[in-house]
Amino acid sequence: MAKQQTDHLFQLIKSLSKSEKRNFKLYVKRNSSSEGAKFLQLFDLIDKQDEYDEKLLMKKAKDIKKVQLSNLKAHLYKQLLTSLRLNYKNNDIAINIREQIDYAKILYNRGLYMQSLKILDKAKAVAYKYSRLRQIKTIIEFEKRIESQFITRSISSRAEDLTQESKKVDIISNRISVFSDMAILLYGLFLKKGHTYDGAHREEADAIMEAHMPMFEEQELCFPEKLNLYHAKQWYYFLTQDFFNAYRYCYKWVSLFDEEPLMKPTMPDMYLKGLDNMLNTCFLSAYYGKFEYFYKVLEQVGEDETLMNIPNIKILYFSSWSNHYINYRFIDGEFEKGIEVIPKIEEGLQEHKRHLDKQIILSLYYKIACLYFGNADYKLAIKYLNLIITERNTDLRGDIHAFARLLIVICYFELQEYDYLEYLLKSTYRYLMKEEELYEVQRVVLRFIRRLPFLLPDQLMDEFKKYRALLEELRNDPRELRPFLYLDLIIWLDHKIEQKSIAQLSQERYKMAFTLKEPELKNS
Repeated sequence: MAKQQTDHLFQLIKSLSKSEKRNFKLYVKRNSSSEGAKFLQLFDLIDKQDEYDEKLLMKKAKDIKKVQLSNLKAHLYKQLLTSLRLNYKNNDIAINIREQIDYAKILYNRGLYMQSLKILDKAKAVAYKYSRLRQIKTIIEFEKRIESQFITRSISSRAEDLTQESKKVDIISNRISVFSDMAILLYGLFLKKGHTYDGAHREEADAIMEAHMPMFEEQELCFPEKLNLYHAKQWYYFLTQDFFNAYRYCYKWVSLFDEEPLMKPTMPDMYLKGLDNMLNTCFLSAYYGKFEYFYKVLEQVGEDETLMNIPNIKILYFSSWSNHYINYRFIDGEFEKGIEVIPKIEEGLQEHKRHLDKQIILSLYYKIACLYFGNADYKLAIKYLNLIITERNTDLRGDIHAFARLLIVICYFELQEYDYLEYLLKSTYRYLMKEEELYEVQRVVLRFIRRLPFLLPDQLMDEFKKYRALLEELRNDPRELRPFLYLDLIIWLDHKIEQKSIAQLSQERYKMAFTLKEPELKNS
């Protein structure tokens, strides 16, 4: 337990910006105590370490005794949070409202009930303005407490008004909770296996929607209700491969913030997540014009220095931008341009490694591998695919594990390492069977690659064309679409048949895509 607390302190200090560190030191000096110098010394020593080393720390901390260290670390952690709270209270609406509620409680405890109610009334107006439902509920309950115990000379209907207001907020809060429950359950299902069209995971997704969806009129919902509803609907359609409807609800999600511009700076994480999901659906639906439009919007978020000074937003932006920058290179076929940015992405992975979700890291590794594969650099593709395959937790993004194994088979075939290929084909087949990831597409590809080393050169082209036709047929079957979302097998075969690079074929597709009609951008 002590080590976990130490990790928390170390991570918190490492997450601070230069200005936050400077403000913390000013805060300590303003509120200096007998222990102030000691925990400031502890702060400086931990800040200089790349990895937490308590033995080295105690050697350098000459004024700190071993028995003092545990209490000093706990005190330092608390003071850091207090300092950060003071820094963000003017920029974070939720913190500001909570501070007003605290002031009202102080006045209440001193018997200044009317002053307390006045502050609560102002705080509630701000909370309504920014749709802070939980804080509205807290304020109403506090107002009811004052009104029920003390004569405040309020209007005669005040008690009834507060009761009705409380019931209305309860109904809204309950719907928000139900919608958010649906979203997190569907997201959890996606993390296990990825996309699904039918089978057990589709049934589970349908059951979540049927069990949780309440009765409502969408036009009567408030901002947070709509946000959580669109979040849940988007995950359902994204999970079940209905990308048009996933696109529709992502567009509604992002449009909410355009309609309520006050909400962008107060909920930048949800706005950024909406953009991220929008770009994912545009990419998978081949809505390339829409993808380019929203990619520019994403880049504009990255240019907002105020947002990029928030560590959480900086981390979210890094993972989103990295993902979609690579997707953009898949779209326009500029693989070499994409490879030039890989060192920058790896630097970001290193910088944010303590905070990034494992599934995000695995997803980026897979996309980097595909980038190298598209550029015919199979050895480097294998390097990143092995980073996925050696990850022991296959319950997390089992879909990526499965397709990483399939892609590595193709890489070894391209390298003509046929001795190892036979073993790899068998182990991949066993893995896909065990994990229930063996679609007909995978069966066809594995059978196809097993045959290729034994064919004569003049037989190869007919074999490529035969299997290309077979895969094209499978791609038109919704139940077999899933493998094509992770690995473009058709373009790989076209590369063999037409004797063109995958980059060149991608560029040709990119130009052709703009002749296709995309859905209108309207919130309907």
